[in-house]
Amino acid sequence: MKRGFTLVELLAITVIITILLLIAVPIYNGISNSIKESIYESKIKEVLAKSISYASEQNKFVFDIKTLIQNGSITADNELGEFIDPRSNRDMQCDIINVVYKDNQYNASITESSECFEEEELEKLYGIVELTIEDENKNEIPKIEGTEWLNKSEVYVSYKIKENYQEYQDSITSITWLGEAEKSCNKDNLEECERYLVTSEEIKNVVVSLQIKFNINNAEIINTVNKTILLDLQKPTVVDGSIVVNNDINTNNARKVDFEITDQSGSGVKYYSIVKEKTCNGTEFESNKQLAENGIQSVYLENGSYYICVEDKVGNKTSDSDLDNSKNQITVSGVDKSIPVINSFSVKSRVNGYNSLDTTLTISASDDNGTSGLKMCISNTGYLSGCSWENYSSTKNWRLSGTLDGGTRTVYLSIQDGAGNIVNREAKYMVYKDCSNQSKVYIESTYGACSKTCGGGVQYRAYQMKDTKTNTICSTGKDSKTCNTQSCDLVESMNPNDYESSKKVACDKTYFKRLVDENSNKFRIALDSQSFRNALYDCASVTSSILRNSDAAYNILRAHFRTTIVSGKGKSETCTCYYNKDSKSAEKTCNKAACSQEHERFVSGNIYNGKILVLSATTSLKWPDWGTSSSKCGEDNGFGDCENETSSVEKWGYRSILIGDSSGDVSEATGWGACTKETNAIINWNECGSKEERKNRIAYFQNGLTVGLYTYQDWYYWKNERSSRDKNSYKNGQVYVQIFRI
Repeated sequence: MKRGFTLVELLAITVIITILLLIAVPIYNGISNSIKESIYESKIKEVLAKSISYASEQNKFVFDIKTLIQNGSITADNELGEFIDPRSNRDMQCDIINVVYKDNQYNASITESSECFEEEELEKLYGIVELTIEDENKNEIPKIEGTEWLNKSEVYVSYKIKENYQEYQDSITSITWLGEAEKSCNKDNLEECERYLVTSEEIKNVVVSLQIKFNINNAEIINTVNKTILLDLQKPTVVDGSIVVNNDINTNNARKVDFEITDQSGSGVKYYSIVKEKTCNGTEFESNKQLAENGIQSVYLENGSYYICVEDKVGNKTSDSDLDNSKNQITVSGVDKSIPVINSFSVKSRVNGYNSLDTTLTISASDDNGTSGLKMCISNTGYLSGCSWENYSSTKNWRLSGTLDGGTRTVYLSIQDGAGNIVNREAKYMVYKDCSNQSKVYIESTYGACSKTCGGGVQYRAYQMKDTKTNTICSTGKDSKTCNTQSCDLVESMNPNDYESSKKVACDKTYFKRLVDENSNKFRIALDSQSFRNALYDCASVTSSILRNSDAAYNILRAHFRTTIVSGKGKSETCTCYYNKDSKSAEKTCNKAACSQEHERFVSGNIYNGKILVLSATTSLKWPDWGTSSSKCGEDNGFGDCENETSSVEKWGYRSILIGDSSGDVSEATGWGACTKETNAIINWNECGSKEERKNRIAYFQNGLTVGLYTYQDWYYWKNERSSRDKNSYKNGQVYVQIFRI
């Protein structure tokens, strides 16, 4: 069975590997560094050898490796022209090479440099000769910190051989100075060219060039070195007309003043100082001086008169006499730091009766100049918050934020003077609480429709609760009351004064019969209403038959104040044979009783105009005038009473009265019984009737009324016996009609 390494074994292996790496890595690094060092030494050896050859051929003793690459003496390591140090991968092309001829041989050395220099600069920094600036006593003039300029009227430029080239001193063959004037010396008068004089009255900027020749190993070596001489005796100044100060606008800050200073072509401005005392040599100048350069300067000054003093980098400074010139003078005015005053500030409602959001602000403010130039900025949220400056006013209409919630509002007022000084003040104001005083206002003039037509409904009337001061609608609601509490039974709930309610009963057989038979008193009262009477008329197909067969209803109708009696006579009119409604029945029962010839009827004109209910009708003819005797009549058929059927002789008693309407539609009214009276006699309608079920009831609803009577020329009856009537009695008969006026 195979098994893996234990933890102890793995740790042991790890330790062994670590030890081996600690031993091997330094050895490897050492070998690698040794190889790189060898490569470097080989490259340097080649560079030094090539440098000596280049120096002897070109008579140049200071140059860089880049020069050797450009000359083709050595080759760059890559296309970029780099010459790499293998030890650090540093580019060596800017390293400087110095070649010195000493002890009858050339020696070359290399100085590392990260910066490449031009040939002239190399000569200056690393050449054989260097130049110095001296005073007339041959003391070297020290440099002024921060500048190459000197505050001297004259200086001397001298040369000296660098330490590495001291052996060249005796090899000088000639010296030539170039500057403002040329000065040359040969080997015989070299001492006359030891120094070169430069003078100046104000500004001097000149390049002094020294060309010195050596004879080294029978080879002429020329070393040229240059030095720029900068002499500055000129005072810096304020540019004429450059002072800019705007005193026309008041300000609460120090006034900004701009001016331009210059040292022209000199060493350049180093300081300026703004002083009130008319001198640039006092302690005020020293304490106020500011570092500066040529150009525009800005200062901030309070009200007053000031002077500008300027000093350049070599110490030339504005003289006290220069301060008499206006270009060095500053006058500042209009700086105002006094704060305006708010004397009072209040808020008042513009609406009478309550503190509304529409207010009037009353403001009293002033400044040193009164109210002239004052501005104000008003806000509901904070000082200078969301507001714009506007001209000061002692009153202003102002709308507060929010709603009428009864809370306290703060109005923030800021007053600013012409210089920008600001003073703040706030005013408190408690607004009215909307809906704290309410009254009910109806928005409907009456209650609305009932929710039910019967059985108890509800009617509503809408209202608004309004604030008595703001007229704000605070809430809405409805007042209610019960309505139509009557029963939903149509008869019980019938409203005689409502046509539709009356019609629902009148046009329904069941309901109308209940009204007539069970609610006679309600029927009696309902007859007083026009709406109910119209319903009776319009529902005649139902009401007519029910009324005709109701004793109680007929009695009520006959007794009603709208019931009256009208009468009229007929006029003769010939027409075809006319059968009454029971003629066919009569034909059957009375054995061929028939009309064989034309007959006459007598019809009156209109005797009443308007809608009516015809209750009963009769005539004033006497009984004997009505017919003939007969041996037999049979069943009552409308042509006679047929009451005495046991008698062999019966009064025929034909009583056919015509009832017509205004349109000319005529019908026969029969069956009112033996109740004829003398002409103009009083008729008792309740006594009329041949049988109990009739009682002289017609019950016709119609518009308008005409009346008339029938007569026949010949009449055929039982057993072919016949007799003629006295038709004149028909023609002259008066008809009486009992009507109920709709």
